[in-house]
Amino acid sequence: MPPTEFSPAELQDILRRRQLNLDNILIENNAILAGGSVLSSITRTYGLRDLDLYVNLRNAQNVYNALMQQGQDNSLNSSHTAPPYDQSFLIKNNILGRFTAMVGLYRYSKTQIDIMIVADDVTVESVVENFDLSFCKIWYDGRTILTNYPDDVRNRTGSLGIDYLEAYLSGNVFTGKRIKKYTRRGF
Repeated sequence: MPPTEFSPAELQDILRRRQLNLDNILIENNAILAGGSVLSSITRTYGLRDLDLYVNLRNAQNVYNALMQQGQDNSLNSSHTAPPYDQSFLIKNNILGRFTAMVGLYRYSKTQIDIMIVADDVTVESVVENFDLSFCKIWYDGRTILTNYPDDVRNRTGSLGIDYLEAYLSGNVFTGKRIKKYTRRGF
């Protein structure tokens, strides 16, 4: 069954207001925005804080070059360390590196973009299926917003993936914080 489409109008408007032209970058490089930032544009229950961009290694340099042309004084920070649980997500999804770019026209209006570089033999969309919360399994490909869990998105309800459920029941703090974060946001 193909993913359900949502209108990208709100997300495109948010990106335009932040003076980010990501549509062509995503389309030309088979990259996606995924997770909470895309979800926020549909539910409108919380503001966009950062963007999570997923791209295959073969297109990573093109994405970097295009992002650095988006504004003035843009910067890319080296990969930052992640808690062990987050590292297991990176390993499980063949994510080779994680970098943070600060992009925008003006110093105080920059947007943080976390760039996840995925191995070439993995589709960026398949990474989304390994997210923890079903309503966060949502992505934007430069044209449309897609999800395999449309009712969870619409109803602001969902489920925790089995791997994450086992970790949560074993006392994983990271998963507990994620559940609390989205509960505070009305899910």
